[in-house]
Order: sequence, then structure tokens, then C-alpha cells
Amino acid sequence: MSSEHKRSWAWYLFPVFFNIFGGLFAYYAIRPDDPKKARECLNIGITLTAITVGVLLAGAAITAITLDEIDSVVSGIGNDLDMSDYVAECLRQSAGIDNTIESVDVDAFAWCLESRYVGVFAP
Repeated sequence: MSSEHKRSWAWYLFPVFFNIFGGLFAYYAIRPDDPKKARECLNIGITLTAITVGVLLAGAAITAITLDEIDSVVSGIGNDLDMSDYVAECLRQSAGIDNTIESVDVDAFAWCLESRYVGVFAP
């Protein structure tokens, strides 16, 4: 005859918090006294571990896809846009009569850059 007695519901907390490791611990700890609850703890641990792994893999896949899209957008902008050409063009347009850096109209230069970059980076 076995001395089976029911164990506390608190044993379910081990697999909930520690997934497969908690399920294994609870399984071996209460198996002699309550084999049904021991199997349930093990099943809960296995199930929660599978769910955790699935969520992590899905998150990694979504992150990889998103980063790939961002990379393609950024590299596309980099290929189409040469910043030094824009800066040189704006400096030429805003230069004063003597064409020196000191004679550059700062407001005109800022407006030129802003008008060019807003067209490039606007959604």
C-alpha cells in the first residue's frame, strides 16, 4: 500500500516561475505522495518552456525582419544622398559677394539645407 496524500496547490508555482526546472523539481519532490499532481507540474513546466521559447524565437524573427527593413531604407538613402554635395550647393547659394566663408548668409544656408533635407527625410 502506498501512503498517497494530496499535496498543496503551491507546488504548481514551481513550474510557473521556473518552467521546466521547476516542473522537474516538483515532479521528483511530490511524485511518491501525489503522482497525478507531479505529472501536472511537469507538464506545466514543459508547456511554459515551449511557450517561452516560441515567444523568444518569434521576437527574434520580428527583430531581424525589422532591422533588415531599416537597413535597406538607410542604405537606400545613403546611395541616393551625398551630404557633401548638398552642403557645397547650399554654401554656393548663400555665399556673399566675395565668396568667402565669412560672407555666408547663415539664414540662407540654414534654409537651403532645411529645404533639401525635409524633402529627403519626410515620410
